[in-house]
Amino acid sequence: MKILICGKGGSGKNIYFVLNKVDDDNRAMMLESLDQLNVVGAIPANRDISRAGLSGEELNLNLPEIKSLAEAILGGN
Repeated sequence: MKILICGKGGSGKNIYFVLNKVDDDNRAMMLESLDQLNVVGAIPANRDISRAGLSGEELNLNLPEIKSLAEAILGGN
């Protein structure tokens, strides 16, 4: 799970979460422990992403989850 800190809140910042390596088995467990309103994205468990990360390669995949997350961040949502 990743944490993004943006905007203003009680401590001066809102905290948003990006779930990482999500699959059908762990999604519910991850969401149970978080305020679901602050979850701004979920990156699926993906073998190609894991390989690229471990080898230091550029992530060269077109995943709709990453695109919508980037749009939300850039749009300030």
